[in-house]
Order: sequence, then structure tokens, then C-alpha cells
Amino acid sequence: MGARQVGKTTLVQQLLKEERAFYTFDDPTVAQLAATNPLSFLTQAEKITIDEVLKVPTILTAIKRIVDEKRKPGQFIITASANITFLPKISETLAGRIVFVDLFPLTIYEISFHLKDEPKAIKIFSCATAERCWKLLNRI
Repeated sequence: MGARQVGKTTLVQQLLKEERAFYTFDDPTVAQLAATNPLSFLTQAEKITIDEVLKVPTILTAIKRIVDEKRKPGQFIITASANITFLPKISETLAGRIVFVDLFPLTIYEISFHLKDEPKAIKIFSCATAERCWKLLNRI
């Protein structure tokens, strides 16, 4: 979870693209497919990332069913700009089956901490991918 434009989609798309199927409900066609037959939609791959899950909230009941049947952690990663625990049915549906990670915008300190030469912020903002940005921030 996190505010708009903090990098939720970029993070899950770039860092996990080799390991998981990625679907965004920002795409109306994908959202419609998921809403029409959620169980079929969710069994297309072993590991699935769904971006902007709250655009098709009914899919969460199907996620609950699959999680209860398989009991395998990490089957689904879902992103949301709004706090889904505030939606009454959703918080009840996924109780005990979900872990929340809040993603906040980078602070100036985080942006410039490991970078040795100037201008620090410019380097971070010029990264082409999240993976390059991550590597740049973790250089010693």
C-alpha cells in the first residue's frame, strides 16, 4: 500500500518480473476479465501480482478461497493506493491471510545517502529502471 506515485507498481514490476505474472486493473480489459471469472483469472499462474486491486474488489473473495485451499504463502502480491483495511468486507475477508507493507516516498536522505559524487538527486532521478535505482542506492 502507499500513496499515489510512490513507486508501488514500478517496484513489483521491475524487481519481480522474472518470478511472477503481472496484471494491472488499470487496464479495463484485464479488470473486466478478472471481474467476470475471478477464479479462472487467478489460476493462470502459480504466483500473481495484481496492481490496483481495489478496482475489482470482488476478486479478494476469490483470493481468499485460493489461499485457504493451497495454504502457500506468497501466491499473490496486490498493490493498492487506498488502505484496504478500511473497507469493511475486505478486512474481514483477508483477516489472517494478508501482510501489509506500506511504501512511502524516498526521503532526500535516502536518495543521497550512498551516492559519493554530486549531484546526488539527479543520479537517482535519472535511473531508467527501479532495479538500477536500487543498485545505485546500495553502492558503498
